[in-house]
Amino acid sequence: MKRYLVAMVLLATGLAGAAAFFFWPAGLDPVAPNASQPTGDALLARGEYLTKAADCVACHTTPGGRPPASLGRVTKHGADVSY
Repeated sequence: MKRYLVAMVLLATGLAGAAAFFFWPAGLDPVAPNASQPTGDALLARGEYLTKAADCVACHTTPGGRPPASLGRVTKHGADVSY
C-alpha cells in the first residue's frame, strides 16, 4: 500500500511539473517593428509580389475562383486542404 501511495504522489508531482513546464506562459520581450519593414499599401504590394513569385495561386485557388481561395482536394496521398 505504501508503494502505491508513493507512486501516486510521484505521478501527481510529475504531471504537475510537466503541466507547469508546458503551459506556463513564456516571458518573452516585446518585439518592436523594424523601421525598414513596409506598412500599409507597400506591405500589400510586397505580399502580392511574393505570392506571384512563389506561384501560390497554383494550389490556393479553386477552379473558377478568385485568388487566394481555399482548395480542398483528395490525392493518392490523402486529403489536402490549403488555406
